[in-house]
Amino acid sequence: MNNCKQCGEETTNPSFCNRSCSASYGNIKSPKRKAKEKFCLDCGTSLGKRTQLQYCLPCRRGRRAKSVLPHTTKGELKSKRSHYQSWRSCVSNHARAVLGESGQDKQCIICGYDVYVEVCHINAVNGFPDDAMISEINELSNLIYLCRNHHWGFDNGILDIPDTK
Repeated sequence: MNNCKQCGEETTNPSFCNRSCSASYGNIKSPKRKAKEKFCLDCGTSLGKRTQLQYCLPCRRGRRAKSVLPHTTKGELKSKRSHYQSWRSCVSNHARAVLGESGQDKQCIICGYDVYVEVCHINAVNGFPDDAMISEINELSNLIYLCRNHHWGFDNGILDIPDTK
C-alpha cells in the first residue's frame, strides 16, 4: 500500500487517494498566478485585472478621433463602411470627442438639462457634400449640446437654436 501525498491516507494508487487530493496538492505546489490590475496608458483609469486592453473607452474614442478620421472625407468614410449607421456613428463619435475636448459645459443650451445630453450638428451631416472632410463637418462651430427632447425638436424643424456664438 501507498500513502496519499496530500492527506496521508493509505491508497492503492501510487500517489493520491482521489482526484480532490491530487488537485489540492497540485494547487499548493504551483498556485495560479494572481492577475495584476491594468490601467489605461493615457489617463490611468483602472481597466480591471483580466483584460487585454491598453486604453479605456473614452481614450480609445479620443485616439481614434485624433488619428485618421478628421483627414477623411465623408465619401471615403461611406465607401469604407458597409452600412449607413456604421459610417454615421463614426461621425457622431468624432463629434462627441471634439465637443468633449472643447471644455464646454455638458448641458442643453436651451433648457440647461445636464443629466443626459446629445451632441447636435447645427448644419446636418447629410447637408455636406461627399468631398467634405469629417473635420469640417465636426467643426466646433457646428456642434452644440442639446437634451434629447430639444434635439428631436431641432431635427424635425420645430425648434430654432438661439445664437450662442
